[in-house]
Amino acid sequence: MLSFPPHLVRHYLEEFNADSTKTVLDPFCGTGTTLVECKKKGISSVGIEALPLTHFVSSTKTNWNADGDTLLDHSNKILKIAKSIHGKCLREVEEFTCNKSNLLLKNSISQKPMAKAIELLKAINEYFGTNDTCYRDYASLAFANSIVKDSSNLHFGPEVGVRHQIEDTDVHLDWYRRVEEIAEDLNAISHLK
Repeated sequence: MLSFPPHLVRHYLEEFNADSTKTVLDPFCGTGTTLVECKKKGISSVGIEALPLTHFVSSTKTNWNADGDTLLDHSNKILKIAKSIHGKCLREVEEFTCNKSNLLLKNSISQKPMAKAIELLKAINEYFGTNDTCYRDYASLAFANSIVKDSSNLHFGPEVGVRHQIEDTDVHLDWYRRVEEIAEDLNAISHLK
């Protein structure tokens, strides 16, 4: 999967004189970089994405019907729930490792970070319950991003591989930092909503 930086999208939008009278079609929108840049410039855009995870990411990134401070408030409450169940998920990790280890790239995440990730995911699900809200989506997006980039043993280079083992990390703090980035972005674009 190829990706490109936002500044390249902005360059092409300028090259093709895209403005609010035009509509941009991105038939393989991936995580939505083109859609976000169009939205920032007030240009209508349509994205198509077949992969469920990348569709989720692009849909979440282009939903600006939220407030960064409210997201942080929800996230602080989620952290309290995660801390209340801390240490109770190691057994689930052991069961997962025994029964479903073939679902993950070998050694892609160590047991302690995986246990904390399960705690955090349970906290997100408990906090939001069955409520389908953009805040749940932002929390889940931050979760996916932080687990892969901060808490796992994965590295991305031209290929995905396993790097040195991260035996333990503060998964909750890593997640919260990603939430803060999203909240900052939401607050920065609030005038564009």
